[in-house]
Amino acid sequence: MSQTSTAYTIELGNTLAVAAEANEKGLLKDGVKWGDVDRFAELVKQIAHREGELGNILAEGGAKAAKLLGDPDLSMSVKGMSIPAYDPRGLKGFALAYSVSPRGACHLRAYTPASEILGIPYETDPLATEGKVDLVMVLERLFAFSDSLDMCKFSSFALGPEDYADLFATFTGIEMTLDELFKVGERIITQERYFNQLHGITRKDDRLPKRFMKELASSGPSKGHVIDEATLNSLLDEYYRKHGWNPDGTVTAEILRQLAIA
Repeated sequence: MSQTSTAYTIELGNTLAVAAEANEKGLLKDGVKWGDVDRFAELVKQIAHREGELGNILAEGGAKAAKLLGDPDLSMSVKGMSIPAYDPRGLKGFALAYSVSPRGACHLRAYTPASEILGIPYETDPLATEGKVDLVMVLERLFAFSDSLDMCKFSSFALGPEDYADLFATFTGIEMTLDELFKVGERIITQERYFNQLHGITRKDDRLPKRFMKELASSGPSKGHVIDEATLNSLLDEYYRKHGWNPDGTVTAEILRQLAIA
């Protein structure tokens, strides 16, 4: 069971939550309830083997399961990928990072809690929006580069850009300046964005779940906070502009030329 749960990780927990809330709202008459450990454990097996009607539905993942159960907003997901443990209402940088990540609500494309919680490489106010676009852009470039080195993100908190350049030189024998390093990261990000663009993904898909944009956080340091439409749109406008993209989030022909992508 532990191995199965680990294999499904974040998506599994969110998918089970969809089932529990669907039952709570009367959309499902399976009887699965919050805190029912035995039923959840049974569902994990049913999902893995697509057993039974509910197991087969939930095997599609949280976003699609929510649609099939009649309420897409039950799924806390971006571009079909469920969010991880971090509530973006209390981490404004992560709100942007989730929204623009090419694969959905991924915490590994621009891990802003490094700055917003741990103070790495510098400390920022998690509830502020000022400076968060620059933070996301720096981190996504670095993380795109570290992915190219096949490094685990969580092993790199002690590293700075200079260390990445040194590692690259050690691996390849090729010296790289910081400007070159960040340009490589920018090229990767833009190429991923362009790939998605060719498949119809634009600004309309850079959205958070509606509940994060309407329901106030109920407890903790972020109590009373929300990511409203105006705030997210302002962050997106600045993000696209600084990348040199169009206001609708599509990549311009000039940027593709500059980065030798097309």
